[in-house]
Amino acid sequence: MDDAILYLENKISPKSSAALDFALGTMYYQRGRLTRSYESYNSAIQKFPSFLRAHKNLAFVKLGLGNYEDAAKSFSKSISLGEGDGVTYIALGYCYYLQEQFVSAENAYRMGILLWPESKDGRNGLVNCLLETGRFPEALALLDELLKKEPNNEFCHMARASALMGLGREKDATVTLETLRRMGDLTSKDLITLGDLYHNLNLFDLSLKNYERAILNESRDIDQDSLMVKIKSNKLSEKYLKGIPKVSRANQKITSLDDDIEVKALIEHARMLVSIRSFEKAIRLLEKAQEINPQPRVTRYLVSIRNILLSSKVRL
Repeated sequence: MDDAILYLENKISPKSSAALDFALGTMYYQRGRLTRSYESYNSAIQKFPSFLRAHKNLAFVKLGLGNYEDAAKSFSKSISLGEGDGVTYIALGYCYYLQEQFVSAENAYRMGILLWPESKDGRNGLVNCLLETGRFPEALALLDELLKKEPNNEFCHMARASALMGLGREKDATVTLETLRRMGDLTSKDLITLGDLYHNLNLFDLSLKNYERAILNESRDIDQDSLMVKIKSNKLSEKYLKGIPKVSRANQKITSLDDDIEVKALIEHARMLVSIRSFEKAIRLLEKAQEINPQPRVTRYLVSIRNILLSSKVRL
């Protein structure tokens, strides 16, 4: 590659073919030399203004250099010249999204998904646009549809929690995040969010535990001082709750809410395990949920899963 670059560098002149500049720009790009790649693609376009592939590749170089506005212009130019693949539209959507032009980004993402339906980047980008523009019901409907196909998709579960919070359904959001925490899929920031949700539900003990988990992760992405203030606030709340009249009734209410969230998290996790045919683990989780709060519908669900497990063993 390096020999080829040196050879082409000596062959290129103001009168040489734009194809040589394009080839050199591609080699520079493959070597990570983005500035030189930018110059070569730009030179190819100056010699041949309607060079579609040069405009498209230059857009990716600009994207790599962080020039999102210019990258969007180059992607748009390549589309106007006839480029119609999903990759280009999704990349254009990403450029618009980074510039907080969410409506333009959404339009580009939708077109990209139409042309490239299996693109996770396009799908995730569209979800982000819906969340950013406060269209939580639409985002939730799309996420529920996606999770039927990929029940263990971490991005979809996290985005679903955001949509639920946007709709004011904090209890449901807590269940979603708690399920992910038990699966080991939460970052320090996510643990803080879960702690905040428990705090809003007056479950101060659980809130504290998640703040402490965030600190134990030793993440540099969290504000330690702010987190310590939250921890102190929760400890004061616990002390206050213990000192107020009718404390037993207050504690009973909190315990009941705590159990409700735990049961929902166990059932949600079990459903995810069933979707990947991990029946025995799902049964254990459902049995634990029944020990906390027996429910007829969960009993029926347990029976059906046990029957499926038994029939699979019989076939074997």
